[in-house]
Amino acid sequence: MNRRITTTLAPALALALLIGAGVWWFKNFERAPEKTYVGLQGKARDDPYLAAKQLLQASGIQVTETGAAASAAAKFEQLPAKGTLLLGDRRHLLMNPARVERLLAWVAAGGHLLVEAEFPGRPDPLLTALGLTRGDLLRPARAATPAAGARPAPRGDKNAAPPPAPERALPQSTALTTVALPDQARPLTVEFGAYQSLGDPRGLAQWRAADPSGLRLVSMARGAGRVTAVSNLDWMTFRGTAGDHGHAQPAHIGRHDNAEFLVRLVQQNPAHAASPLRLVWGDDQVSLWSWLAEHAWMAMAAAALLLALWLWRVVPRFGPLKADAPPADQRLIGHVEASGRFYWKHLTPAAIYLILHGAFMQRLAERRPGLAEQAAVARNAELAQLIGARAEAVARALDAPVRGTGDFIRNTVLLQRISQKL
Repeated sequence: MNRRITTTLAPALALALLIGAGVWWFKNFERAPEKTYVGLQGKARDDPYLAAKQLLQASGIQVTETGAAASAAAKFEQLPAKGTLLLGDRRHLLMNPARVERLLAWVAAGGHLLVEAEFPGRPDPLLTALGLTRGDLLRPARAATPAAGARPAPRGDKNAAPPPAPERALPQSTALTTVALPDQARPLTVEFGAYQSLGDPRGLAQWRAADPSGLRLVSMARGAGRVTAVSNLDWMTFRGTAGDHGHAQPAHIGRHDNAEFLVRLVQQNPAHAASPLRLVWGDDQVSLWSWLAEHAWMAMAAAALLLALWLWRVVPRFGPLKADAPPADQRLIGHVEASGRFYWKHLTPAAIYLILHGAFMQRLAERRPGLAEQAAVARNAELAQLIGARAEAVARALDAPVRGTGDFIRNTVLLQRISQKL
């Protein structure tokens, strides 16, 4: 009876435990989707100015753009009259003196140039022609100063401690700058990249924007136009909310008043609604061949002509076909003759005959072993009878030394006759 009750209750208890565990699981846990940042896609990934262009177009400003790999002529020729040129960095390879002069002439005719300073360490002919300088905040040159009350070490003192290394303060990644534009609207808070500042040693700026690290924006009139230089355009670009290592982009167009600053900066051109804005930006991957074709085409043409003349001089002329060389002699007798000529050239007749004599005695032992074991007199007599010669001649060939070329030839012929009869 007890066994029957146990058999019935055990499955029921197990089922009850399973049901209770399931109810507890579904009350304490829930399935929810998890968002993962995958980065920008399509045009937004390849074009950091995409958001800025869409903003300007939504504000009624027509934007034309040349590709990053476009030629210099497509970027800087036929600029719109009284239009706006927004010029990014990485352009120093294209800024030759003639192009800088044409750009400044276009500005003087009524154009509005918005230009970003080149990155520290790169030349910037355009800003140099405008009389502006740049301050490198990444590598500050700060001389070490002695502490108060410290005496300088006397000259020649080898035990004096070396001067302390100059301090190098790590700059902040961004800097908030208050910008008051001349349109009498509210001041804007703009976040610039804090790696570079501008300088205006001649005092040409009509209005400017600065923070404790230096100038961030300088605007000056030039003829009928205007030039506005900024230390960087990081505040205008957008490369995503997270970088390659998961860190957010320090400054972009969606932060603070950066977007409004861009629109109001372009609207400083009175003809901004009638003339298009041309955006020119590029990268450091300038094609060597395109650069040579633009700046050194005469030298390239001269080098190609000299190469063609040199090839014409050194390349052999095509003439009648030469007959094929006859095949090499593969006969055995040819190898034997070659070996004989080699020995005759490098050995004496006596040395050569010793080799022939040894080969003959080995052949005699193989073909007539009984004859080879006989005494010399009996052996010589039997060999002489074999070829029909005198025993003295055989004895001279087998036992006497070779004294010259005559003995060598005579004895060799005799040994050959005997070898043929063995």
